Amino acid sequence: MTEDEYAELLQYTRGVVMESRRGDLDELLTGAARRIEMPTARRQLLRYLHGLRDEMRLGSDETARRTMRRLAHVRTESGGAVNGIVLDVMPADQSVYGAATIDLMGSPELDTAVQELDELIAMLGEGEEPWG
Repeated sequence: MTEDEYAELLQYTRGVVMESRRGDLDELLTGAARRIEMPTARRQLLRYLHGLRDEMRLGSDETARRTMRRLAHVRTESGGAVNGIVLDVMPADQSVYGAATIDLMGSPELDTAVQELDELIAMLGEGEEPWG
């Protein structure tokens, strides 16, 4: 791929993130890419995709299962085991999140998306020297 094609793919990916109402995530990911001295479009894209994958992994079903295993010994006020994590969104913030509650139990779809991102990163990163 050419540098222009990497730049176009980065812009497309950023657009998808923005369309999903995650401008905060885009800002976080582009801020990390800006800290690289004279980054190439390829390097910017790979750093963005790595960051996106890491953020998506936080909401994955695998991460939720791992968290629930850690909470297995915690008891609720009624004495039962914790069987989920749900946040109650304050009324003033409900329009921002589009919900009164947010279920943090993870999503199997995110596991699949993370796997697909890993495959894309591997394809785009072939021949790339390790960087952190």
